[in-house]
Amino acid sequence: MDQKAYRKLISGRSIGLGAAVLRFLLAAAEIVYSGIISLRNLLYWLGLLRIHCIDATVISVGNITTGGTGKTPLVIWLCKEISDCAILTRGYKTTQNYTDEPAILKQSCPDAKVIINPNRVEGAKQALKDHNAKVFIMDDGFQHRRLARDLDIVTI
Repeated sequence: MDQKAYRKLISGRSIGLGAAVLRFLLAAAEIVYSGIISLRNLLYWLGLLRIHCIDATVISVGNITTGGTGKTPLVIWLCKEISDCAILTRGYKTTQNYTDEPAILKQSCPDAKVIINPNRVEGAKQALKDHNAKVFIMDDGFQHRRLARDLDIVTI
């Protein structure tokens, strides 16, 4: 389903039994997902899940909507303004290869180390050990609670 059809579906402009069933399934999935995320956040708040602190400043750049909000250009701009920084990115996979985003970050920020690791805590620890970065910029980092953050920047 393309973005235009999806927006038509969720806005209610798409009518018919199929659209109604899909909207119902999406609403049910939202309830389950929201419950899981709320439980996870509660476990972090209670201290049952550990937040890891590192000996560097961590800036998280994220959004509250999906795609197209300018996170990557903002990360690039921050890297150009901050010396001794490293970028922590999950490196979303498409089949066997990573997407082009880490390559864009590496090309745009030649002085910054780009760390591709779904485990942001391990990536940060390794980068501290190998590169002694003073500032970490977490690309698309809002859903990652395990690594303590000093600053959250929201793009909308």
